[in-house]
Amino acid sequence: MTSSYEQGYSNTNIKVSKDLQESNPSAIIELFELELIPNVHYVTPATIDTSYFFHDGTSNNNFGSIKWTKGDTNNTVVDYVALPVKAEGFKFGRGQLPRPTLTFSNALGTFTTILAAVNSVSTSMEGGSIGLGLINNDLTGAKVTRKRTLEKFLPTSNYSTTPSDNAFDSTYPEFPKEVYFIDRKSQEDREVVQFELAANFDLAGVKAPRRLVTRDQFPSAGIFKG
Repeated sequence: MTSSYEQGYSNTNIKVSKDLQESNPSAIIELFELELIPNVHYVTPATIDTSYFFHDGTSNNNFGSIKWTKGDTNNTVVDYVALPVKAEGFKFGRGQLPRPTLTFSNALGTFTTILAAVNSVSTSMEGGSIGLGLINNDLTGAKVTRKRTLEKFLPTSNYSTTPSDNAFDSTYPEFPKEVYFIDRKSQEDREVVQFELAANFDLAGVKAPRRLVTRDQFPSAGIFKG
C-alpha cells in the first residue's frame, strides 16, 4: 500500500515539489470537480449542469471564484466557485484506502436543488429496454476529482494586482489528481449535506451504476418467490 507521503508527493509536478522544499512554501489551493453520469443522474440532452467546479471558500480569502484548468487536453480554464465545504479523510493509511467525506453547507439550498433534479430522473422504456436512471439516486456514483496546486501558480487573471511571487505556468503545475466516487449521501438537512466517497474499486456493495444487494447484507436476497 502506498503511503500518504508517497501518494501525495512522489508523483507531484517537479515545480510543485521544488517549492514545497522551500523554507516558506506557497499556500496549497484545494479544488474539486463533481461530474454527473449520463443516463444515471440525467438524461440527454441535459437540462441541468452536469459538471460542478468549486473550492472551499477559504483556499484564498481574496477570491470569490478561482480560475484554474479543468484538466482536459486543452487546459480549458474554468471558474471554481467558492462553496462552503469541509473535506476530510483523504489521507492514505497503512493497509487501507481512504474513504473521504465532503460536508457542504446547505444554507442556500444549493445541493438540495441538485439532488432534487438528479432524483427526478426515472427509469424509462426505450426499445423494450429499461433505462439506467434511478429514482432517489442521491448522486451515488457521481465522480469527484480532488485537485491541489500552489497559490503562486494560479493564473494572473485571478488578480487585479499580480503578487510579486506569482509564477504562473501554462502547464498548470499541480499535485496528482485524486479521483473518487460518491458511495452514499450520509446526511441532508437544512444546514448541511454530507457525502461519503470511495475509490472506484472500493465501492462497498455497489455494482456501477446500480447498488448490488448481496446476502451478507440482506440474507433473504434472491430467495423471494412471486
